[in-house]
Amino acid sequence: MNDNAAKPRLGIRDIVHPRAVAVFGASDNKDKFGGRVMHYLTRHGYAGRIVPINPNRAEVLGIPAYPSIDKAPGPIDVAMLTVPAGALLRSVAACAEAGVGCCVIMTTGFAEAGGDEGRERQRQLVEIARRSGMRIVGPNCMGLISPLAKMALTSSLVLEIDRIQTGRIGLVSQSGALMVSIFNRAHDAAIGFSLCVSLGNQCDLEICDFIDYLVEDPETDAICVYVEGFVDGQRFLRSAEACRKAGKPLV
Repeated sequence: MNDNAAKPRLGIRDIVHPRAVAVFGASDNKDKFGGRVMHYLTRHGYAGRIVPINPNRAEVLGIPAYPSIDKAPGPIDVAMLTVPAGALLRSVAACAEAGVGCCVIMTTGFAEAGGDEGRERQRQLVEIARRSGMRIVGPNCMGLISPLAKMALTSSLVLEIDRIQTGRIGLVSQSGALMVSIFNRAHDAAIGFSLCVSLGNQCDLEICDFIDYLVEDPETDAICVYVEGFVDGQRFLRSAEACRKAGKPLV
């Protein structure tokens, strides 16, 4: 983080144990991304406040909905965004203005797409985060699953299960597809997690931020990481050394 960056609004613990979650594009329809996110939040017993954002609905799944984030009652710790790439920057800027602590962005079409437009869009995302102190997970991620908070903040169909098992393994994955695949295979083998998070493009929060959190987390005994590329290789070596000192295997 550069010297001109604002102080972060939230730490990792408050992101994975949020008091309130806003869902952009919230819907009753499970065929839509926002509909599945809403369904899994309610199905798995998330006890925090759920804030549906949809300009065309007065309520979603019986929960009062709001036309925009600035009309929703705060504070909101985390906002889940699955809106089209062309509309995303406006939504993220609105979240920053409304005081949201962190945006989890599933939307694709950023640096991973390889074009100048996507890279510029991602640069603007980073600028919003740095200027405001609002954190970003993603873009191009599958969200996160926080079993201890009974929070499934993802649209993946692997959450079509009766109960999220808790365990003492933390899973940090750059790939969203592999995060949910590993979660699914582990569930079938009766293996639970303390946290599963996918980070996508790592435009703000990155792999080491979550490794460092899990090293200090008393509910985590081992850490599993899937990496496609490091933001800072030297930082990863320091994080790995912290795992060793804490006696927590890093796989």
